[in-house]
Amino acid sequence: MPSITGFYYPSGSSKKHEAIMRYDDGLCRLYVDEEEVVCAQLDDIHISERLGQMPRQLRFSDGEMFETTDNAPIDDILKSDKPQAFAALLHRLESKSIYIFPLFFAAAFILWGSYTWGLPKIVHIVTYAIPASQLSHIGDETLVMLDKIILDPSELDQKTQDKIQIRFQKLTAELGSGFDYQLLFRRIPDNLPNAFALPNGTIIMMDGLVDLAENPWEVDSVLLHELAHVEERHSLQMVLRNTAIPLFISLMLGDAVSTGNAIASLPVLFLENNYSQKFEQSSDDYASDYMLRHHVDTIHFSNMLHKLELAYLEEEEQKKKDDDSIWDYFSTHPKIEDRIQRIKENIIRHPQS
Repeated sequence: MPSITGFYYPSGSSKKHEAIMRYDDGLCRLYVDEEEVVCAQLDDIHISERLGQMPRQLRFSDGEMFETTDNAPIDDILKSDKPQAFAALLHRLESKSIYIFPLFFAAAFILWGSYTWGLPKIVHIVTYAIPASQLSHIGDETLVMLDKIILDPSELDQKTQDKIQIRFQKLTAELGSGFDYQLLFRRIPDNLPNAFALPNGTIIMMDGLVDLAENPWEVDSVLLHELAHVEERHSLQMVLRNTAIPLFISLMLGDAVSTGNAIASLPVLFLENNYSQKFEQSSDDYASDYMLRHHVDTIHFSNMLHKLELAYLEEEEQKKKDDDSIWDYFSTHPKIEDRIQRIKENIIRHPQS
């Protein structure tokens, strides 16, 4: 085995000395000015991986280091006594630029797939692992923020509120998921119709939605839709998916400030109450299935969706005149016809007796 030239760094010193390493039958010997300074078994030496022509470092157990750019003899030693297939693979990939672009696109695909398929599955598992009793803090903080920046006290008379509360209690009576359900009434500027659910089981209904309803089941169908978002933990999944990456990065970097800011910003996500199409369809199915099981005509749900669509279209016209429309915060999905068609299909799948 030929001599390997490089530099020797004594333990605890940054001073380097020209040195020669010789290898024989599992022993590495370092010489400075023909004087042996280190003798060690190959298995006791940590050898850095080969990456192009970067200097190779051999670290000894006593803290000494030998650095060399003479990579070929080091590779020969490793092949004969300590194969490092992964290191060799890295070197081959790094030395051949033809691999760079395929590897780049493969890495990008893996990252995209992880976010598109992997993250939702992980988030789904995590959300169901959190007891309902532990979600109260998120819901309470969100409600406090919403009351401060956008929600006003309801102007519905107490009799109307009481009637809806009684029906709401009936809707939640058969649910045993552990949520402490409560229904709150609020009003937003221009009395826009909407309702939304917080992760802890709080349902917030706007005066405008009650004003639109001509039948109690029109209100109930919306409440059922929102209950589904809670039962299936859609809002919590939405929050975790939107904050998972920044939270993970800040936790990995040990940035406590960024982590705290990410957690503190969770209530803001509920202002952008745009569920995925999958979540909306699932909640629509939940509401229509409940109504069919209780022999209630789902036309009431369809009628309410039509009314909400008309309100949405009117607000869209207003937005052309006013870019700061409050509807940006509480937007419903405009594809109402698709949702109504799905409700009709549910009737076929669940014929009333």
